Amino acid sequence: MDGNPYARYRTTLLVTAGLFAVWGLLSVFDIDDMPFAGYQTDGNNTVVRITAASPAEQAGMQVGDVIRRIAGIPVEDAAAQARLLRPGIGEARTYVVERNGTTLNLELTFAGLPGRLQGLTFAMILVGFGFMLFGLMPYLKAPSARTTLLALFGLGLGFSFFGGPYVASYTFQTMAVLISTLFVVLGFATLLHFTLTFPKRKALLGKRFVRDLLYAPGALVFLFLLYRALFQPPATSALNRITGVLVGVFILGYFGLSLASFVHSYAKARPQARKAQGLTYVLAGLLAGFLPVLFVILVRLVAPTVTIPGSNFFFLTIVLIPISLSLAVMKSDKASVSAGTVDAPQPHVSLST
Repeated sequence: MDGNPYARYRTTLLVTAGLFAVWGLLSVFDIDDMPFAGYQTDGNNTVVRITAASPAEQAGMQVGDVIRRIAGIPVEDAAAQARLLRPGIGEARTYVVERNGTTLNLELTFAGLPGRLQGLTFAMILVGFGFMLFGLMPYLKAPSARTTLLALFGLGLGFSFFGGPYVASYTFQTMAVLISTLFVVLGFATLLHFTLTFPKRKALLGKRFVRDLLYAPGALVFLFLLYRALFQPPATSALNRITGVLVGVFILGYFGLSLASFVHSYAKARPQARKAQGLTYVLAGLLAGFLPVLFVILVRLVAPTVTIPGSNFFFLTIVLIPISLSLAVMKSDKASVSAGTVDAPQPHVSLST
């Protein structure tokens, strides 16, 4: 183990996982204090969905209403909205909405999360722990290039499922959002990098510019979101839509390329190799984990007012992705040890890549 260059990351990864775990546990304790309004909007501040018997419905809000002000602050004023404290349960705020050319003032009194949403929030936190646990397991068993990448993928996306405790400090909130965004970007980029190294390292990784290109789009997306968080330009509908499209293309692009990379590896592998390397696990996990999520996303893009029963829980299937990847890597490593084979040497993967 001493001669393994990847083993030196063990302490860093474990300490990071420990800090993230504490953040996740604090998220659990915040569930009872989360306010619930009961409406959803699109990128143009137009209400597209209202939950039955919710505070929004009781306030008289309707699908199609365009929200103009919240608590006296224009919705486009991103800086002032960001500094607006989270509403307490039982607190009322005035919403100014535009409906069919008429301006209305609605008094919305926030409630606590309904039991169903409390359960969903708790389940999402468990999914975050699942990403971290299954991402780290192969690395702790056998540190290598691919298990290091898998660990970073698990930690990065796992952290994104934790909201953490609410702190009124605007600076603290901004830092927490930026750190979460950074790790989400890292998580998707390392997933693509991982699929290019598992089960065998693809030849194109031998070109340095290819490795740089793996992370360049993620870096650009992060810089754009960093600009929005620090400078807070007016949150116009155009900027909101650009942000939504950019983030959507980033997520679907990275995941789509990751899936294409793995399908290429699966297609080229012989049936015996697929079994020995756990490739069938990965294919099943990727499809079962992502297809329900993709279905909900597409429906909401095409028909945002359509409600799919239980659609919020579809996202829980995403935990099948790190589970399948973890099982496949450990199966592949076990098969290599049993056969007495050694993987071809791989260039060192730095955590700063």
